[in-house]
Amino acid sequence: MVVRHKLATDWGYGKIIKVSRLSLIVEFCNAGMRELDPRIAPLEFVNDASSNIPITYPTDPNRSANASVEFFAKPGWTKTFQDLQKKPPPNKSGVYGWYFNEIPPYVPYKECAHTRPRLMSSKWRLLYIGKGNSLKRRILGFHFNGDADVSTLRLSLGCLLIKHYKLCLYKKDSKTEGKYDYTFGDKGEEKISNWMKKNARVTWVASPNYGTLEENVIHTYVLPLNIKENPNLFVPLKTLRSRLKDCAVPRGSKKPRKAINKAYDEFKKACKKR
Repeated sequence: MVVRHKLATDWGYGKIIKVSRLSLIVEFCNAGMRELDPRIAPLEFVNDASSNIPITYPTDPNRSANASVEFFAKPGWTKTFQDLQKKPPPNKSGVYGWYFNEIPPYVPYKECAHTRPRLMSSKWRLLYIGKGNSLKRRILGFHFNGDADVSTLRLSLGCLLIKHYKLCLYKKDSKTEGKYDYTFGDKGEEKISNWMKKNARVTWVASPNYGTLEENVIHTYVLPLNIKENPNLFVPLKTLRSRLKDCAVPRGSKKPRKAINKAYDEFKKACKKR
């Protein structure tokens, strides 16, 4: 069934994906997925059988790209880990955004975009944007359930939470000669996973042009947890990651607690000077 939003005609035509008593999921040509309240949403139904509506391909690709970037400012929906256990992300390429209700220590967030999920009073701040050729693998396999070796988001979160949870960054030989991979160990990664499952929500836009879309989103929003190609780089975090990598040890070695504390204390000082 095809619909159109009377107050947001620039969204284009939309296809109803899911209907429940309290929510209506619609995929619009120019605005992606939106979660609406079926009791108040001003929708009009269109007879798609008798009208030649380009429901799967927008008539204006540039406007579609802009709508995808703007989607992350006020997404119509975000998903928790528990939500994704019931219905995982699609196995499609795209860009995803991570929102947090508990902000990691010293992370600047006041200029970050935010959303307020249905029936919740707290704001969730957009802190990180990522991309992948499989949204399902990236979101569930790498970020929610992976480790710092495959997720730069988890590496950043672990570095920020390293003192609170008494974590330690370990190094291991990489497939690339002369380089190391990093992990917080089984127990440390489990703590990061549990923290994310409690404090993080994710949304996404499926797109074959996910590289360009991610670049546009990163240059549009303030994203303190993004490191690469970020014009609003949170420099103290980048420095902290580098310092902790320098003092990382192989698993089984004595934890360099003094070096970790020194790196974190310098990070705090740098944040207070901002």
